[in-house]
Amino acid sequence: AAAQLSTKWHRLIFGPIIVLLATSSFLGASKWKNEETLYSWAMEVSPNTMTPRLEYGRMLLDKAQDLPEGNPERLQLCEKALGIYEESLEVNPDKWLVTALDRERGNVGLGNALLIGGDLKTAELVFRKILHDPDGGGYPYSAEAHQGLGAVLLSRGEDVGRRAIHESDPLLQDQAEKMWKESLSHYSQAIELQPLLHGARYGLGASLAFLGKYEEALPHFEHTFSINPENFEFARGLAEVQGTLGKMHSAIRTLEAHLALVPSAPYRGQLAKTVAQLEEQMRNIQTKQP
Repeated sequence: AAAQLSTKWHRLIFGPIIVLLATSSFLGASKWKNEETLYSWAMEVSPNTMTPRLEYGRMLLDKAQDLPEGNPERLQLCEKALGIYEESLEVNPDKWLVTALDRERGNVGLGNALLIGGDLKTAELVFRKILHDPDGGGYPYSAEAHQGLGAVLLSRGEDVGRRAIHESDPLLQDQAEKMWKESLSHYSQAIELQPLLHGARYGLGASLAFLGKYEEALPHFEHTFSINPENFEFARGLAEVQGTLGKMHSAIRTLEAHLALVPSAPYRGQLAKTVAQLEEQMRNIQTKQP
């Protein structure tokens, strides 16, 4: 039954789930260009300061997240960000002013670059070490690290769950559910530490949905969509759960509201087809009713 629920949840809208780490909406190319110029200049004039490198890495990953998974440019941006974060962590804290928060952001940036670049296993190792470094130190109260580990486990669980369905393997399904339960725990901790971390709230809803707890997932998706209706993932998550719960009209309104805010989005045509299919399903249901 759990495998069927997992399939049902993301049958409405095209493509695999992409778990966002940030809540950025579509931004113009001019903004990226201006930011890149600023941070490149700051790194040049302040080579022993972590902040410009941390911001440059963040900008690269924000830009990467707007590109489809597997896109060569996305991978190049992630590799570049990974190198930038590695450079930031080479700044010697014994010689230069480096805060604990800077070090935390640098380490989380490494994990995020690996995650968005698709290297889930290495990203998991990085996030686990950030939260509990066996050599001492670590950042057990890092909301971003909990969010990152939650995202890794959610994505890995989706991959394993898809295999479980394809191979009709209940053991694989158990593994997937174990990952989703752990992702739920880490997302919950992230929100407890930083309530305004909207990507973590989206992930919490996604974890619940994969576990078949759609009614519990719904308010989390409603919250993230209300905060940023331009975000495709937030719109998709809400519409999928609404559709799974039989709220077809609500799902259509969610997608239409999102489309109205992103007139130049490259996926508009495909998403409009999804809306048309949902409307057709509604008409078929209505004609069958006595």
